[in-house]
Amino acid sequence: MDPSAARKAELSEWRNNAVYGVLRRRAEFDSHDDALARFRATPAFADWTEASLRTFIQRGFTPVENGRVRLLCMPETESAILRPIIEAMEQIYRGDACGNPFPWLSEIDLPVRVATSEKSWPIYKEMASRAVSLIPGASTLKFDGYSHCVVQEAPQLVLKAVREFDGRAPG
Repeated sequence: MDPSAARKAELSEWRNNAVYGVLRRRAEFDSHDDALARFRATPAFADWTEASLRTFIQRGFTPVENGRVRLLCMPETESAILRPIIEAMEQIYRGDACGNPFPWLSEIDLPVRVATSEKSWPIYKEMASRAVSLIPGASTLKFDGYSHCVVQEAPQLVLKAVREFDGRAPG
């Protein structure tokens, strides 16, 4: 968020629905294979590599009774994590017990690269632009042809970008 911008009073209806919509997410499946089939058919996961999706299913679910599996990050937890992110998007975040970190972005004295992806929603691009304007000397990188989940869609491309940023690019 932009710490110098005026704060809104409350979340917009659309964003509030996003926070509470997560609570309707299905958390339990008959098996890992059932979860894999369901997530593979979901648009948000359609472009993930097979290895990324399989790893998510294997590591993101825990076995429960009768061979069923349940999400490790339950919808209630994800909603609680999502709320402050959306509050920051909407310029209403006040901080938590540790404070509000956004004013401190201007104090970062390390190399920072802010990455975006072509198919991300406009709000993510706006957030990245805000970060670049607040972090001294931040550079940018755009992943063309990918969505918000570029790490899961093109892990080798992201790894290459990280190595290049760190100066350890394969020669």
